Amino acid sequence: MSIAPDEDLLVMDVYAAYPHSNGFAPDGRAVVGDATRAALHLVDLPSGASSELIDLGYLADEEILWFDVALRAPLLVTARAGHLLLVSLDNGESRLLHRAAKDASLDHLVAITPDGTVVAAIEHRRDEHRLLLIDTRTGRTTEQLRVPWLANHVQFSLADPDWIGLSHEGPADRVTDRLHAFHPHRAPHGDDLTDQRALSADGSCALQLGHERWMFHRAGAIAVAYGEGPDPRGLWEFPVDRPPRLISAGPRDWHCNISRDGSRAVVDTTGRATRPGRGWSRAGDESSIVVIDMATGERTVIGHTRFSTHPFHPHPAFTPDGTQIVHNHITADGRRGIVLREVP
Repeated sequence: MSIAPDEDLLVMDVYAAYPHSNGFAPDGRAVVGDATRAALHLVDLPSGASSELIDLGYLADEEILWFDVALRAPLLVTARAGHLLLVSLDNGESRLLHRAAKDASLDHLVAITPDGTVVAAIEHRRDEHRLLLIDTRTGRTTEQLRVPWLANHVQFSLADPDWIGLSHEGPADRVTDRLHAFHPHRAPHGDDLTDQRALSADGSCALQLGHERWMFHRAGAIAVAYGEGPDPRGLWEFPVDRPPRLISAGPRDWHCNISRDGSRAVVDTTGRATRPGRGWSRAGDESSIVVIDMATGERTVIGHTRFSTHPFHPHPAFTPDGTQIVHNHITADGRRGIVLREVP
């Protein structure tokens, strides 16, 4: 199977959402992407036509734009240079919701509830990291949690937004409590979602977990156990109300996502999925897009692509109807684009 044939390219010079964020408009006909000059674009899925939504180049920052789109409201939230902005998908108008204090910074990954009424963000200071909730109607900001370790990857449970996921960031071989969850009543102190050492087949080291994505259909997350770590490697499920389970073994899983009905997952891989070895062994600059049946663990490779240095990775996601997958692609000459593939 070739790498991203031309007929699969949806649009060039636009980059899709982070894998745990939603990039699709509520009607499912368009996907939001980051253009190469600090602007967000709306891309029509049937045609690939791209139009600028908002230009944020006036906010000095070298990072690409990350964002999260509300599932049921035409709103997205994005953070850049300490500014937290709410943007309308209808007309591109933006409103400043929050600005980081002089001694703090805002994490670039932020989240919005399905109805668009509340935004979650993490504010970083030197020795503490704070989970903030911001009301999009009033702008009222409340602190929910404060931790001494680097927290990021904040995301709402889309099945029950009272649950908020966040990660303990750091090297996967040293962080043994990656998955954390906040709930105002059931986990007010941000409990660890699992015991990574207990899951590992090697008693001397913990499972290496990362790139968790909270699910649409039930409270809890899926996450990958990286190929560089101990068995059982592959895609795992971590519900909040039952023990974790290995969904599908895999030696090269990297980022993951899930369909809205919870029937299928998708991962990209460190190296081609068909290549011998695990983790980054002989990975080169190639990655596979692999669809996984959540009930049986069966894997289907639907394509191959390239990746570049962080954060230019495939980051696959199902379209809202679950029939297609979008992912980022790096061409042979280094240009970035979005590919749209049919799900078998």
